[in-house]
Amino acid sequence: MSMLYITPIGISLGELMKTCTKCKETKEKDQFCRNKKTKDKLDSWCKKCKSKEAHNWIKNNREQFNKRCRESGQHKKQSKKDQRLIYKYGITAQDYEDMLKNQGGVCAICQEFKLYGKQQRMHVDHCHETNKVRGILCQGCNLAIGKFKDNVERMERAINYIKNEGII
Repeated sequence: MSMLYITPIGISLGELMKTCTKCKETKEKDQFCRNKKTKDKLDSWCKKCKSKEAHNWIKNNREQFNKRCRESGQHKKQSKKDQRLIYKYGITAQDYEDMLKNQGGVCAICQEFKLYGKQQRMHVDHCHETNKVRGILCQGCNLAIGKFKDNVERMERAINYIKNEGII
């Protein structure tokens, strides 16, 4: 049975459809999962083929699947915040606590302990070029450094501006 597709003016049928590389069927793009790594941002296999393949893999690799489930269960024992610290900065929650303790429990810049809104922790400051962690900052100091884009010359000009009451 052939289907009739009515497309909006200026949109070709090719822009709305995609061919699955597994089953070779041409389907609407919403029948494909998103994938940031591909040029069109969609998986090459349709959802139906991907699901069948996943079920077959689980059926044929039950021991490996069970092992992965057990391992992922251990990973889930960490809080999402702890997982984020490891993923984003390469530090553990204990590393974070140790850094904060070494700073006297306060922001490395303003020397105050400030939490904003629902925030449970102060911010991990890191170099955006090297990704090296520098210390723990309150939200205000972290935003200030971000606004200066980690540019020391800009920060020095700001210091001189403040010292000279606006006159540079």
